[in-house]
Amino acid sequence: MTYRLNIPTDVFDTYKQLPEDARRDLALALVDAQQDPLAYSEPYGQDDGIIRTVAQGHVTAVILLGHDSDHDCPHDRIRRHDQRVARDHLNAHQHRSTPG
Repeated sequence: MTYRLNIPTDVFDTYKQLPEDARRDLALALVDAQQDPLAYSEPYGQDDGIIRTVAQGHVTAVILLGHDSDHDCPHDRIRRHDQRVARDHLNAHQHRSTPG
């Protein structure tokens, strides 16, 4: 199986701000995990085979295995739900604040 590395823009921006040693260690951990994710990672909490931890030198990171960026991710659904709740809350608050 071929694995592809997807890093969201905000995470990559954070990566660029890491010290040089940490950037190098994270890059090495991700390259190893991309070759054989189960061999180069450990379960994150309960072993579901999807959420894993990689570690090397100065860094530890959590990775999501088997996620195809062309399909809906459970984390994306949660994020969209949270955004809807926040938007609905804001709309309700603005409606109450509007003079009648």
